[in-house]
Amino acid sequence: MRIQSILGLVAAFLITISLGFSNAQAKEGEKGYDGFKGKASAVSETSITVSNKKDGDKTFKLDDKTKVIGAEGEALTVKDLKADMKVMVKPGATPDAAAESVKIAPKPKKKDK
Repeated sequence: MRIQSILGLVAAFLITISLGFSNAQAKEGEKGYDGFKGKASAVSETSITVSNKKDGDKTFKLDDKTKVIGAEGEALTVKDLKADMKVMVKPGATPDAAAESVKIAPKPKKKDK
């Protein structure tokens, strides 16, 4: 009976630790980093500025090689980007490089009342 209690505690501990690691978001330059998330505060043909509460504003260069991906996975162009859209920008390989991609977040579904 005592061994089962100890095994139960160990299992609970391991589950707690694994959940903590799965919720950790990788930072830029780390393996698993998927991009800078936030709301587009400014958009032009050559740049996008994205804002979020945690990291503030960050501006990314855009060029003809930057992939723009719509909320449904469709291919779009830089001209389709608008201020106030929620986006995730995957930066280029170097700080001076244009963004690799910009993904538009799906709009939240409205709850039926």
